[in-house]
Amino acid sequence: MKGCFIFAPLAAALSFTASAQAQLSEETLAQRCLTSLIGASQDHAFMQQVLNESRIVPESVVVERYDENVGQQHIATQLTAKLDHPARKNITLLCLLENDRPLYVWSGKEIAASP
Repeated sequence: MKGCFIFAPLAAALSFTASAQAQLSEETLAQRCLTSLIGASQDHAFMQQVLNESRIVPESVVVERYDENVGQQHIATQLTAKLDHPARKNITLLCLLENDRPLYVWSGKEIAASP
């Protein structure tokens, strides 16, 4: 009976740690995608400025893992997230990843339009 009292708190602590690591992992992937998009928008100063001023909304990050080809490119993960910006609303980030590296990142046309 003593073993149950020791095991239950240990199991709860381990499951909390695992879920915290998964959340950190999703936020890290989202940050990689945002960084990739900022790098890809070097020719668009306004878009790059908006992206640099934007922050990922952590609770909006959705990671879907699957194993499929899109055309001839293998895709393992799709990530979507909302970006928070002081002036722009409803900015969505879409990212396709392979081995947790961004292959394709899209932010929507609402960023590209200058104010």
